Amino acid sequence: MDEFKRDRTTENKPFDKDDVDLFIHAIIHSQLDLKNVQIIAFAMNGRNPDDNKAFPATLKKRIAMGNYPPYIRNMIVLDFSSILKDDHFYVLDDHLNRIGHEVIADVLLENIRMQ
Repeated sequence: MDEFKRDRTTENKPFDKDDVDLFIHAIIHSQLDLKNVQIIAFAMNGRNPDDNKAFPATLKKRIAMGNYPPYIRNMIVLDFSSILKDDHFYVLDDHLNRIGHEVIADVLLENIRMQ
């Protein structure tokens, strides 16, 4: 956090407490040294694609618009809503099945290899 200079005029202002703001806030204030960490973020809320679109889309926009440290600005944000299909989930409980996990693992591996 040393290299990230906060805007002192907004430091004590309450922030918009939507999921994306809370997520970014938690990472920045985690007290972890994330300077050399590549963060990959995505939403996985079950088989309904609409439940998984809003968070990554909003996160990408917020990162692009904000004054964030490099580990936030360089975050990889993935959207699985168009990749995962009904047959990637168990019928009864909306959890990913083996093939669904493989789909996610393949995309993650591809993104890690690109770094």
